[in-house]
Amino acid sequence: MFIKLERFGGLVPRYIPSLINDTQASLAYNVNLKGSILEPFREPKEVEVTDIDCIRTLHRLPNCCFLSFKEDCVSIARWLPTCERVYITGLKEYPVVASVGDSCNLEYKRVGLPKPEPLKVTYSENTPKEQTSVLRSYVYTYVDSFGGEGQPSEATEVTLVDPKTIGHIDFPTPPSGWDIDGINLYRLTQEFNDGSQEGYSEYHLVARLNLVFDFDDDVSEDELTETLSSTQYAPPPDGLENITALPNGVLFGSVGNEIWFTAPYEPQAWLKKYTLVLDDEVRGLKYSNGNIYALTDGHPYVIGLEVDKNNQRSVLRIPYPAPIISIKSLVEVPNGVIYATTSGLVNVSQSRVSVLTSPWFSKDDWASIHPNTLAGAIVEGKYLGSTDRLSFLFDLRLNAENDGIDNNDFMPITLSFNALYASDSGELYVAMGNVIGQWDAGVNYLKYMWKSKDLELGSDVCLSGAKVNLVDYSYPLKASDSLEVSLEGDDRVIFQRDINNSKAFRLPSNRRYQKINIKISGKLRVKSLEIGASFKELR
Repeated sequence: MFIKLERFGGLVPRYIPSLINDTQASLAYNVNLKGSILEPFREPKEVEVTDIDCIRTLHRLPNCCFLSFKEDCVSIARWLPTCERVYITGLKEYPVVASVGDSCNLEYKRVGLPKPEPLKVTYSENTPKEQTSVLRSYVYTYVDSFGGEGQPSEATEVTLVDPKTIGHIDFPTPPSGWDIDGINLYRLTQEFNDGSQEGYSEYHLVARLNLVFDFDDDVSEDELTETLSSTQYAPPPDGLENITALPNGVLFGSVGNEIWFTAPYEPQAWLKKYTLVLDDEVRGLKYSNGNIYALTDGHPYVIGLEVDKNNQRSVLRIPYPAPIISIKSLVEVPNGVIYATTSGLVNVSQSRVSVLTSPWFSKDDWASIHPNTLAGAIVEGKYLGSTDRLSFLFDLRLNAENDGIDNNDFMPITLSFNALYASDSGELYVAMGNVIGQWDAGVNYLKYMWKSKDLELGSDVCLSGAKVNLVDYSYPLKASDSLEVSLEGDDRVIFQRDINNSKAFRLPSNRRYQKINIKISGKLRVKSLEIGASFKELR
C-alpha cells in the first residue's frame, strides 16, 4: 500500500469529506494554491493607518494616495487618464469631483451647473434705422473651474435695435454651493430686413467673463465667435449613485430605475435624452469589454456602449433573475461581471448568467456566510472576498463560468477585510479596521493548514511510515522553521510531529487502519505527501 498526495486542491463546503477527490481538502485555510503545492501567503504589508475606525470604501489614486470612506455606498469613477479627476457619489446627496495632483488632500466640488436666473438688459439707444436694424436678445451660462459649461438662462426679450447699440447687462448673483467659476455671455444674431426674407438666427458667444455683476456689450456682429451648444445640458439628478466612467469620456450613474449619461467629454452635462428607464431598481453599475452591466433588485441588464441616430442604446434584459445583494461584491472580469446573489457568486456575461459557486456551496451554505455583507476584488485571476462570517479566495482563472470541476481552488482566509481595491497595476489593497495593507506583500508569512479527506485503505492495513516532501529543503537540508504534521487513523490521532526536512519518518508499528487522513500546518512549502506500508517505498 502506497499513497502519494500532490497537486493539492482546496475545499468543497457543500460535500461531505468522503465525496471529495483525494487531493482536495476536508479542512484548510490560508493555503496559496497557485502552483498546486501547499504554500503560505505573506501577511498584508501595512501601508497606511487612517483615522476612520472602519473603512468601508477604498480607492488608490495614481499619485499613490488612498481615498478611504466609512460609507459603503460610495462609488468612485476616475475620468480620463490625460485629465485626471475622480468623480464620487455617495458622499453627499449630489456627485462631487476633485482634481488629482501631487497632494493627497483633495478639494471636492459639486458636479454640474444650475440653470442661471434671467439677466436684465438695457440699451444705449433704441431708435432702429430701417434696413440696418437687428434683433437682439441675450442668454448666459455658468462655467465651472474645469471649463465645463452649463445650460443657458431664459432669453431676454427680443428687441429691435441699431447694430451699434451698446447693451448694458446686469447679472443676478450666482447661487451658492455650486462650482461656478465664470460666465459665458451669448447674443442672438439675426440680420433684419424689410420682412421679405428672414435672416439666420443663433446665439453666439459675446464674451467669457469672470464672476461679474454687469457688462457693457459693444461687440460688433463680426466679432462674435462660436455658437451656443449647451442648450440641453443639465446637472445630474439629485440622489445620483453608482457613478462609473466609460472609455469614450462619458460618465453614467443611476437614480431608482433610471440610468443617466453625460455628453462625451462633458462630465458636467447630463442629458435627459440619453436616460434609460428600466423595469427594475438599479443597485450597481459596471463597464466591461464594450458593455454596460446594470445589476438590479431583479433582472440583470446588458447595455450597449454607443448611441444610435435616435440617441438610444441597446438594452437587453436577461430573462434569468439575479438580484445583487451586495454592491461591494461587484467586480469587472474580462467576460462580464461577478457579484453576490442569494444563490451564490454569479457571472453575468453577454446574455448568460452562471452561478460560479454552485459546485462549492449549496444555497443554504452560501446564506450561512452572510453574502449580503460580501466585499470583493480580483487579484491574479482570483476573487478575494470577505463577509462578516468568512474570507475566501476563489480561483477564476480556468473558466469564469464553471470552475468547479478539476482541482478546485476555494480557500478560506483567516483574516477579515472590510474593503478591498485592486489597482490598475495588479496590486490588491485591503482594509482591516482603520489599517490599509497590501495583500500578500509583507515580510512574514501567514500560517496555513491543510487536512486531507479520509483516505479509504480498503482493509486493515499496517502503515510503516510517511514523508513530507518540502519544496525548498530536500534531505538532508533542514529548515529553521518547522511544520506540524498530524495523522489520524480510524478517527483517532495516531501520530503528531514537527518536521523541518524531507526525511521519511516511521509511524507507530503493529497498528492497522481502514482509513487515515493527514493534516499539515505551518509556513513551509510542501510539494507532496507520501504514506506507505513499506518504509522502503518512502526512501
